[in-house]
This record gives sequence, C-alpha cells and structure tokens, in this order.
Amino acid sequence: MENEVLVSCENIEKSFGRKRALKEVNLKLYSNKATLLLGHNGAGKTTLCKIVALLSKQTKGNIFFKGKQVEGNVRNKYKKAIGYLSHSTFLYNHFTAYENLSFFSRLYQVKDAEKKIESLLKQFDILKVKDEVVKNFSRGMQQRLSLSRLLISDPMILILDEPFTGLDPDGIRNLTRYLSNLKEGRAILLVTHEIDESVEICDEVSILKNGEVVLTSEFKNKDEVTKLYFDVQEKR
Repeated sequence: MENEVLVSCENIEKSFGRKRALKEVNLKLYSNKATLLLGHNGAGKTTLCKIVALLSKQTKGNIFFKGKQVEGNVRNKYKKAIGYLSHSTFLYNHFTAYENLSFFSRLYQVKDAEKKIESLLKQFDILKVKDEVVKNFSRGMQQRLSLSRLLISDPMILILDEPFTGLDPDGIRNLTRYLSNLKEGRAILLVTHEIDESVEICDEVSILKNGEVVLTSEFKNKDEVTKLYFDVQEKR
C-alpha cells in the first residue's frame, strides 16, 4: 500500500518571547503510518502538536498538506482533515454519550449521522451506555468516547497528545487495540511516554530534544526505540 505524504512541516520554529521552543523542525506524516514523537518534558512535543493541528501559530516555517502550503482554501481543507486528541477530552460532561456525538456530527455536518454515531458507539464498545451522562464515565470510557468524537468527521490526520494519560492497564490495552485499527488511510502522530504500547501502533519514531528533531527512524521493537531515545539524550 502506497504511503502518501499527507503533512510536511518545514523549518518550523516557535518562540515565546526570547525562548525558542521549536528550532527548524522538519517532520513528515504519511498515510497508513503512525509516527511516535518522543522527548523529555519541555522538549516541545505539545507545542509541535498544537501547531500541526492549527491550534497555535508557528513563528517561522510552513506546513504543507498533500504538497500544498496550508493557507487560504487549503487551510480550510486541512482543518477538516485533522482530528486532535489532547489531555482534554473536549466532551460536554452534562451531555450523554449519544448527545455528545450528535452535537459534533451537526458541527461537522456529517452525512448519515445517526448511522455513523451508532457505528462508532459499537466500535468503541459504549453503545450500552449511550444514554448515560459523560460525567459518570470512567477515564477509559471518556477516552473511547473522545476517540469517537474525533472520528465522527472521518479525519485522515490524527494528532494524539498523551492519549493514555489516566488510563489503567486494561484501558491502555484497549485503547492500543482501537488505535492500531485506525491507521489505514490515515496519518497518525502519537505523543506518549507509554513506549510498550506505542511500538504496537507506530512505524517510526521522531525524537525532539531542546526543540529540535534530532532523529527520525523506523524501528523493530521497544528495545530499539529505548536505545535510540537514550542514545540521543546522552549526546550533548
């Protein structure tokens, strides 16, 4: 299956006052592939995710979507192609699971919304609690519903910033299984400290250090990823 470059970040920089959070970052995201983004706390991972998701504006550099610079009409198409999952679920706690998905389906003008909602509720095993309010959900159930929210518009680019946060081992295992089934036709950027689970999903790793991508490589297993990461951290 051919892997098309869906997103290309070229020489991305981000400054907060005098502090340079990102320095000439280059990153490509391919269809049918997941990229694991690693780095120490403060390396710039969340900053980069927000820029790729158009939630923050880079100071310098450009983002390209399918080879075209993200501006004007291309920017609108790119925004519709993105699904972003962060520490916040972006769910309405006083709504039921079904009401949340119904709201977002209207927001994104989803066709055959009821059919799509039912399919997602089944896919993430939350159909039986569709009429319960979200504030009563466990963290794992909220993450599953949040992924459903993400997929209601069928995005081809998924930006996942620490999706395993707050999950117990069963929740992590289940979320890993769900994510591994989402790669076909999509590009995924995954930020996490859960290397064990991420190696089952991801095809390559990019490592950020002090705001710079210092290494991008394919890998075979967890041990290889761990070695790549610590080798980079030990270098000055």
